[in-house]
Amino acid sequence: MNFKAELEQMRANYAARPLKRLRLPRPAWLTDSDPLSEIYFEKDRLLREGAVYYAHVVQANTLLFRALPQVDCPASLIFSIDDAAAETPQLLRITAKRIFSYKGKSPEEIPEEWRRIAAVITDEHDRSTHTFMISAGVGAGLTVRLNANMIFRRLLPRARLCGSLLPVLALPAHCNSLMILPRKYWTKSFRRAWIKGEI
Repeated sequence: MNFKAELEQMRANYAARPLKRLRLPRPAWLTDSDPLSEIYFEKDRLLREGAVYYAHVVQANTLLFRALPQVDCPASLIFSIDDAAAETPQLLRITAKRIFSYKGKSPEEIPEEWRRIAAVITDEHDRSTHTFMISAGVGAGLTVRLNANMIFRRLLPRARLCGSLLPVLALPAHCNSLMILPRKYWTKSFRRAWIKGEI
């Protein structure tokens, strides 16, 4: 799959018919003091000004992988606005797997530059956002951002997580939140591969 071409088409799809409003359900447990609630205040700006990028799931509430119950839940995502991530989103997959591999390990077992990120993933109630650059190995030089986000099933094909790579609306200079690009803007080939769990 030509990921860059797929992303460009999804960007064009959204630019041709952007959403002005979108109602997002809010779970009863989510308080205004929880950073996950920022999406409800930032969503209109994301719809107006956000750009489409690739994001990758690092970890998600297991309910999101099931058809039922139909509840929206949090997930940790990474994304990058760098061109390398648009052309080769496998870099995000490799980075997400690396981050998750550190979950629950002692600091001594984790390279120093990854310790703060690993602590966030281990403490699933830590909603902080972190931007970091991969300094060595696969993806070296790539700037990546880790976000805790609400995953809204109504935006996804099949209303559940099937794949791990997601097109998202982001405006990192102004918004901490990401919003999954609504499924009607996805390309057919991307949607088909995502439903099959191939990406």
